[in-house]
Amino acid sequence: MKKIGLITIHNWFNYGSMLQSYALNRVLNEIDGYECELIDFTPASIVGNERSWRLYSDVPEYQELRKKYKKEIVERRNVFQKFEELYKMGDMVYQSDEEIEKNPPAYDIYITGSDQIWNVNFRIASRAYFLAFTDSQEKFAFSTSIGRCKKEPLEEYRRFMEQYKKIYIREKAGAELLSEMFPEKEIGTLIDPTLMLEKSQWEELVDTQRICEEEYIGCYATLEEDLDKMMPILKYLYEKYNKKIILFGMILPREEEWVENLIVAGPLEFIRIIRDADLILTNSYHGTLFSLMFQTPFFTFNDEFENPRKEGILRMVHQEKRMVHNLVECQKALDDVIDFSMVRCILGQEREVALNKIKEVL
Repeated sequence: MKKIGLITIHNWFNYGSMLQSYALNRVLNEIDGYECELIDFTPASIVGNERSWRLYSDVPEYQELRKKYKKEIVERRNVFQKFEELYKMGDMVYQSDEEIEKNPPAYDIYITGSDQIWNVNFRIASRAYFLAFTDSQEKFAFSTSIGRCKKEPLEEYRRFMEQYKKIYIREKAGAELLSEMFPEKEIGTLIDPTLMLEKSQWEELVDTQRICEEEYIGCYATLEEDLDKMMPILKYLYEKYNKKIILFGMILPREEEWVENLIVAGPLEFIRIIRDADLILTNSYHGTLFSLMFQTPFFTFNDEFENPRKEGILRMVHQEKRMVHNLVECQKALDDVIDFSMVRCILGQEREVALNKIKEVL
């Protein structure tokens, strides 16, 4: 039995980060002859960072909201922590590059996992995500993302990336950039780990009961400034369809009377909300992925900047029209019907390719 050490952002209280961590951890453990543990690397830049930081910080501006939702905020943190029990974890806990380099975990194979852990523009940037703590010859990157990162900031980490046996990047644009940096290496792509599990494998984790008995439209936002721009779209959908609006995610609650704030929602509730919704409006990459997987009609909001993650997945399943930048674009696309049978077929093919690639290179 070969032991694999997988490093990724596994305990940032963010739906996508935690769901992709679980998915790749599970995929690797289900391959015969291998046992995979998540390396418990939690640097200071992640500790206590629940994304919806305004609710958890001491910023005076949000004091009243924190008081109003004090109970829900505590419960929300608890459901995220509960989800971590689904991981297969290593024993050691590391909180800095220095700690993990001083006493590195011992594995036969080391894997850098998914999420934007090679986007070194982020405050969470760390050489540990480039496996700098080990001289092993068995280093792989599976579905890793550089986000919108450009070549220049990545040069600092070149010597670490050169040591990888195989590199598979999540986005095509990222793979192309690394191919320019390392023309001698074969740089490939792999879909996000959440798509490597079948819909039925996610369904077995969650309660079959609907999270809301009424029909509803779900809105999952990760940024306050994006949600401000999404609110006119959301209000239009509310008035057009006369359905409850459930707002959830990494944002502050909204006080509009037509909005229901669902604060106590961890990764498993995230799946249920998307599964049972009549429509999803999201600015999130993983909100888009799970809408596709659960065949829930959706719109993916994007700002004026390019977004290789969202653009790439929508292009792959031929659903580019589902990306909207404003209310007018949403109104134009409302009557378009998503061919979910085609989507399901494409995702199934991509899943098979990804699983075969991983088994082939290990």
